Formats: sequence, structure tokens, C-alpha cells
Amino acid sequence: MFWRKRKAKDSATTTGPTEFTAGSLTVESVFTITGRGTVVAGTVDSGSLAEGQHVTVLRSGQVVVASRIAGVEMFQQRGTVAEAGVQAGLLLEGVHRTMVEPGDVVVG
Repeated sequence: MFWRKRKAKDSATTTGPTEFTAGSLTVESVFTITGRGTVVAGTVDSGSLAEGQHVTVLRSGQVVVASRIAGVEMFQQRGTVAEAGVQAGLLLEGVHRTMVEPGDVVVG
């Protein structure tokens, strides 16, 4: 879960850099997890979004904020990549809850 920090042994199981592909997610809800940050939840519209990927939040085609995905979770299951068609929550670094609204689009 997002509020649990990754254990040291988890990082050792990664087999190399994650391949980033362009993806987008329409924000359906925004919430804050104390001690971790802001989470945007919605359905991945196209491509894929991965942990560590740099993303931009857009509102009406205008850039709202740039960030990096610090965590990905899909229906109580932590992952590293969210593919198109999946409902996912993205933990965004350095983003305050008031900066993002439902209807915004996260593009990576």
C-alpha cells in the first residue's frame, strides 16, 4: 500500500530500469496520504504509466504541475506499471492536493 515505505529488499529485486511509454490518466479523485503525499486515482486512458516516470498534470490543455510517479497501486495491489484500461492510483511527488482536480489529465 502507498503508506508503507518500500523495504530495502524490494529494491534489490528490480531487474533494471523500467521502460517508460507515453500514457495518460484522467483524474477521477484526489486524496492525501499523511506522510506519503498526494494520490490521484482514475483510469489509464492510453499507454502505460510507471513508477519513477516523470509526468505532467494538464487542465484544459495547460500545464498545472510537473511531477514524478513515486508509487502505483491497482485495486489493493501494489505494482510498478499501470497499463491502459486499468483503474489505478498514482502517488505523485511534490504535488499538493489543491493543485490537482478531478478532470485533470496526467500525461507521461
